[in-house]
Amino acid sequence: MIISSWNIRGLNSPLKQNGVLKHLRKAKPAIIGLIETKLNKQSLDSFAKNKLWNWKMVDNFCHHPNGRILVIWNEELVALDTLETSDQAIHSQATCKSSGITFSISFIYAFNSSAGRRSLWENLCRFSSAHHNPWILLGDFNNVLSIEERANGQPVTMSEIREFKDCCYDLGLSDLRSSGALFTWTNNTVWCKLDRAMVNNEWTQRGIVAQAHFDMPGKLSDHSPCSVSLMGDNDRGPSPFKFFNIWVKHDSFQSLVRSSWDIYVDGTAMFQLCKKLKNLKGPLKSLNKLHFSHISARSAAAEKELQQAQQQLHNQLRMKSNIPSISLGDGTRTTSNKQVGDAFVQYYRGLLGTKRVCTRLNSETVRNGKLLDLAQSIDLTRPVVEEEIKSSLFSIGVDKAPGPDGDLTSIYLLMGKLKHFGECSGLSINLSKSSFHAAGVSDIDLDIIKGITGFTQGSFPFRYLGIPVAASRQTFSQYSLLIDRISDSINAWVGATLSYAGRTELIKAVLQGVECFWFSILPIPAGVKAKIVQICRNFLWSGKCTINKKPLVAWKEVTLPKEEGGLDLRDSKAWNKALLSKSLWEIQAKKDTLWVHHVYMKGGCFWGYTNKHSDSPLLKQIMLLRDEIIQSEITKEKAILKLDQWAPNGKFQSRLAYEFFRPRGAKLAWPKLVWNGSIIPRHSFILWLGLKDRLLTKDKLRDFIEDQSCPLCSSQNETLDHLFFHCNIGNQIWATVKSWLRISRTMQTLKAAVKWMIKEARGTGFPAKIKRIGLACTVYYIWEARKKRLFEDKIEQPEAISRRIQIQTYKILYSLFPDLSP
Repeated sequence: MIISSWNIRGLNSPLKQNGVLKHLRKAKPAIIGLIETKLNKQSLDSFAKNKLWNWKMVDNFCHHPNGRILVIWNEELVALDTLETSDQAIHSQATCKSSGITFSISFIYAFNSSAGRRSLWENLCRFSSAHHNPWILLGDFNNVLSIEERANGQPVTMSEIREFKDCCYDLGLSDLRSSGALFTWTNNTVWCKLDRAMVNNEWTQRGIVAQAHFDMPGKLSDHSPCSVSLMGDNDRGPSPFKFFNIWVKHDSFQSLVRSSWDIYVDGTAMFQLCKKLKNLKGPLKSLNKLHFSHISARSAAAEKELQQAQQQLHNQLRMKSNIPSISLGDGTRTTSNKQVGDAFVQYYRGLLGTKRVCTRLNSETVRNGKLLDLAQSIDLTRPVVEEEIKSSLFSIGVDKAPGPDGDLTSIYLLMGKLKHFGECSGLSINLSKSSFHAAGVSDIDLDIIKGITGFTQGSFPFRYLGIPVAASRQTFSQYSLLIDRISDSINAWVGATLSYAGRTELIKAVLQGVECFWFSILPIPAGVKAKIVQICRNFLWSGKCTINKKPLVAWKEVTLPKEEGGLDLRDSKAWNKALLSKSLWEIQAKKDTLWVHHVYMKGGCFWGYTNKHSDSPLLKQIMLLRDEIIQSEITKEKAILKLDQWAPNGKFQSRLAYEFFRPRGAKLAWPKLVWNGSIIPRHSFILWLGLKDRLLTKDKLRDFIEDQSCPLCSSQNETLDHLFFHCNIGNQIWATVKSWLRISRTMQTLKAAVKWMIKEARGTGFPAKIKRIGLACTVYYIWEARKKRLFEDKIEQPEAISRRIQIQTYKILYSLFPDLSP
């Protein structure tokens, strides 16, 4: 089955109507959405009567006067029911008659302004919430999704794509795998990917096989037609016989018809007619091939040349970046492709074709100087291993970039060395690509530096190793790169079905790893840290970074260590302080770095230094850390001792500093059982929520729902203890599990059950592990059965739930004790 979509840019001319019919014959779609038809009701009726008499159709012309979307389908191949129409979309439900698969399908033609598209994103969200089938969307979205999807023209901004990205993220939409043209629209200057084929998570999870192909725009439109193939190869049937009216004008036409018609055929009149028409097909095909094929061939050859040229241009755009403009030697800018090309040719001709006189090495000096012995020469030419590279890079101070230290003498010496190197090697500095940045330097010294180097002065802010560098306090917008990196990481996990435990590990391993580099260099503003916490909190509890779902556990508790009842995620404020404390320790240890020298030059005694208004935000933050440590340790001597404790063996360890700054909580006994390595993490997480009394039973929702009855037994109001220990269903499950685990103790509450289990299930042997695993599995599967009954209306019998608990427990045990006999 094939579905197609094409922005035809007007369907009133016979040429375009015939082009659509040609596309229908070539692609053989069961459904096609024609975008921007510009038809009115009268012209549509005429087009349907003359060209599409055997197709069904629906449109949204009543919502907009310009004939925006027309959907036609072959009723023999697919059953299509229109669910909703709007000025920018037509939503339908399709059922493939050959495979029986039912899915939602939407054809989109978005407005060309951000404000106009806002109602489309809202419409898609409403439709998604009301329908949960596999869903495919095709059409012209008039919006790109990333900066790589536009060549030339104005640069893509985050504000331009944010609403579209948020909509795709909220609905779980992603581009279908595609081939053909990357840029689907062009005006011969700007190239964009505006036409798309997208599917939702349900489509992917159902395993529906589909692939999109974007053809070249051709001669009829500036948009590429899209064809989506479903369920693998399609049976298109034999090609039909075509009769061309021009054959009638040929001199031998009547004789060919007469010779075929004079053949005697025995049978009924209808059989004779069909047989004679069939006999006539061969001579007419020969006539066309002999006398008329050059017309079709010439047209086909011209169209093929057009497609090849378009394909070559698309390939060039995909393979290399396009330069929209360039500065010429006289300071003016040009957008002419010829002038841009000439500028590149002239530059590289001068670079590669110009001979320069280089200072030759004096061989006598080399022979009389020190020579390497055999061991040194072997060591110099041996391969460099990764550990040496890592050691060299890590030995570079994080506070120092290569270059002079700022005084005029060192700058003069550096430029002299670079000039001498250029004379010997022929490699010279490209002044047009070189610049310097300065802060707190007088205008007189700046002029001297410009004269010495010949460089232009760069402006703040700029990026170094991905980090924004500014001459003053960083603004919130300059941290957008960090926030976007975290959001983009979450967006990449939209299609995955993740448990709470899985999201926790991703936050710990990926998201907090991304922020670590920034936290170790800059004092992050409180607003930025709050935004990062909000994104991580939303992802943990809702699976998305944009949905503000009420958290089950406060973030300050989540960031506590597991032994204190948390999830062992890092507190952003404390982690930023811990990483910046390395600079504090380096100042105290008087490390030989530019940063340390700068601090001691400003104030002499570090422990007595007082912040000044002109000091950098980083220095101010370090002095605040110093004061915080002194206040906690009471005296300066004890503060120095604390810093030394964070650097055992002379190497600073940030985790020890984090232990000092992080919030504290009381140590608990039950986390050791909950987070035992033998228990599946998602089971541990539900047990953790239960012990913190954060599972959303109905008694916690009394302000929002009227029905407080237990979903499993319906006999009493639901509470945590009732669900797990007093419910008839829960009681039956516990009775089976306790008998199987040989537990005789009566259990009334979850905390009492865990307390008893801590006492009885000690050690690492088989009896202790099976009790711990059995407890966690029982809590998890009772809670899962409750959710299925409440949200999916699925009823599981107690015997089936008990059986699942036993099977899961044995699976874990056999992975821990492979030699265990049943």
